[in-house]
Amino acid sequence: MKPNILVILIDSLKADHCYGKSKTCQTPNLDSMIKDGTYFNQAISSSDYTISGYGSIFTSLYPVNAGKKGVSYHKLFSKVPNYITHLKKHGYHTLATMDSNLLKFGFSEYFENTDLGYDRTTTGLFEGLEEQIMEKIRTVKNQEPWFYFIHLDDLHIPIRLPEQFMNKKYSERYNFVVEKVDSFLGNILKQIDLEKTLVVFTADHGDYILSADDSKKKSISNTVKSKMRQKISHKTYDYFSSIKRNSQRKIKYAVAKSSLEKRAIDTRTSQKRFLFDDLVHIPLLFFGHGISNNGIINDLVRSVDIFPTICELIEVPDTHKNIDGRSLYPVMNGEKIKELPVYLENTIFVTDQESPQPCVGIRTSKLKYFRSLDNPNDEIHLYDLVNDPLEENNIAEINIKLVNEMEQILVKIRKELDRKFEAPELSKEDEKKIEAELKKLGYI
Repeated sequence: MKPNILVILIDSLKADHCYGKSKTCQTPNLDSMIKDGTYFNQAISSSDYTISGYGSIFTSLYPVNAGKKGVSYHKLFSKVPNYITHLKKHGYHTLATMDSNLLKFGFSEYFENTDLGYDRTTTGLFEGLEEQIMEKIRTVKNQEPWFYFIHLDDLHIPIRLPEQFMNKKYSERYNFVVEKVDSFLGNILKQIDLEKTLVVFTADHGDYILSADDSKKKSISNTVKSKMRQKISHKTYDYFSSIKRNSQRKIKYAVAKSSLEKRAIDTRTSQKRFLFDDLVHIPLLFFGHGISNNGIINDLVRSVDIFPTICELIEVPDTHKNIDGRSLYPVMNGEKIKELPVYLENTIFVTDQESPQPCVGIRTSKLKYFRSLDNPNDEIHLYDLVNDPLEENNIAEINIKLVNEMEQILVKIRKELDRKFEAPELSKEDEKKIEAELKKLGYI
């Protein structure tokens, strides 16, 4: 019998909140899993956005031209083979629990359960989602071998918590939810047989931690806002709110004390969020069936490597051709393999701010390079990750030769990606539906 597969993906989870010196939350269950499993300390997502991140993970392909129009990256997975279908062909029952917004990208056809979607604005670990997942785990035991994909949105901006906790600042709410996720991990591990279940814990992308205090507090200001909403139309109120937000952003930008604070003002919807590690450095942990106690592995790895690794661990032939990922199984067994640079591409969508700038880049274990997608000579960034891990000092202007070398590598990768790229299949109607959902979530 093939082993079961449990993939837990936490939307917007930063790697430094799972492991490292700067960790600020208590995660005893995750710590134990890292100790007894294999944790890749330098795992990088190729995208800062869920849909393009999903596309990369489940196809083992880099996102291409997502930066041009993020809402139409793929109708998953209309033109390319994916690993969910691959597992089904090898006898796996496929189930999922995920944000219902993602179903508009075609996900529902790949999973057997009809109750896979939930509304993240009303449902999460604090509102009964954990109990729903535990019940699914209990029932799926009769459908072995199974592949169960869990996508949790509790860390997604604005991080909604029970009312009594909304007076906390964003950073405090973030830590609070990470600890809730850790508790969830402990409970779910009690429900599964680890001898015959491979567990993969990861994220689609990271996020910035807001530097401003956005806590919800009872005040005259909030009361006035509430009354305003009742007396004037949403359209009018949203217009004036947009003006105020943009004004506040400019003020905050002017007084921010460091480049790190500037990045955190508007989080992932800011114009110059770019491709810093806050957004693309993700946790990646393999645990359970077939996993030795390898502890921490510092080799540079990529989100596109996840499913080729799963296939080798469960001994299912990987017949996908021309993929960008590769199995990490040799690394888990102590072998040294050639480091491959990670291709990076941000995703943009229209917002009530100035449109974010699309950019592309590459990351190695020592360097980060990115620049404007449309103009190779604009917004050129180069960072020495060894001596400047927080990416505060752009050294591009004083390292022209190194910039040229990194650009040559990037251009070579992009040429190969363009050769393999299949245009997405989203109709105008599909795009309108997706834009409507983005408006509900506050992006537009």
